[in-house]
Amino acid sequence: MSVSTAFFVALVGLAHAGTPPGAPMFRFEASSQITQLVLSPDGRRVAYAFYEASDEGTYALEVRRVAGGRPVRLVPNRRYAPCVCDGGIGAVTWLDNRRLRVVAGFETDGGGAGETLITFDGWTGRLLYIRDVRLTEHGVRSVRPERQAAQRALLRAFSKLPPGFDLQTSLDLGVDVDARTHLTSIDAGDAYEHGLYAVDLVTAKARYLAPLDDRFLLGGARVGNAFVVLLEHDGAFEFARVAGGRATTIAAVDLEDTQVELETLQLAGRTWLFVANTGGAAGEVRAGRLYETDGHSVRPAPGYDGDVYAASSDASGRVVAISRGSTAEIVRP
Repeated sequence: MSVSTAFFVALVGLAHAGTPPGAPMFRFEASSQITQLVLSPDGRRVAYAFYEASDEGTYALEVRRVAGGRPVRLVPNRRYAPCVCDGGIGAVTWLDNRRLRVVAGFETDGGGAGETLITFDGWTGRLLYIRDVRLTEHGVRSVRPERQAAQRALLRAFSKLPPGFDLQTSLDLGVDVDARTHLTSIDAGDAYEHGLYAVDLVTAKARYLAPLDDRFLLGGARVGNAFVVLLEHDGAFEFARVAGGRATTIAAVDLEDTQVELETLQLAGRTWLFVANTGGAAGEVRAGRLYETDGHSVRPAPGYDGDVYAASSDASGRVVAISRGSTAEIVRP
């Protein structure tokens, strides 16, 4: 899975630090550990994926109203039923408050790659659209159509990179911290100072932020007027605050490997960072961790300092969904 999915602008109120966000307003159970948990933008529905034991072994995708009621089954579908060998159901996102998108990668017989795009009606479970998109190794068509404008802006921002360094300008090596800002690192060639950059995806302008000193960018979030980034160097992981031309370490992080994703959650003015372990064998669910940050420090999220398997927030920062295994809970302050 790519670095992918749901970054929001937020500043943590210091008065909230160290206090739980509130009691869960709704809980539900799946038949096994929940691998993805994604709230709709309005926070009224939650989509969740989990492994479902059967003769073939497959994954299931369902949607529930947070007000309660029976789940709506989307996957398996007669046109899309992922097995264990697929390594997961694909990346799940909401296109709006009703339509749900699943993006599943595939390899072609000739060694190429592509993505299957599946769109569902999240209210009824009906499959609306399915399409295979072939991807190129580099360039604008290395990403699916709705991301090509962002990829084109990234290529324009670093147009002076010499031939052979195409990977430096791949969207998948950086992270979108909001709708128009992409963080990425450049460490090749002489045309650009090596280090961390913020790229405006509308104007295609790159702004140098700080040197990374051989640290590798894994994820990041905007917190107030600064960025908090997750970095790796020689198997050690850390959170760093990026401001004033420096990337300053503010917390060490204990992770199993470099296959991680960082998602930003917002709840009542507080910023949480969910670090998800995505490595492992097909069908294996790896626990992640949930942290809270004010942009100057990072600490375990109060009330959630153990294993967390999936987490997300709605677009307005009023609702958070968290899974600590096969149980999911919806939290609203």
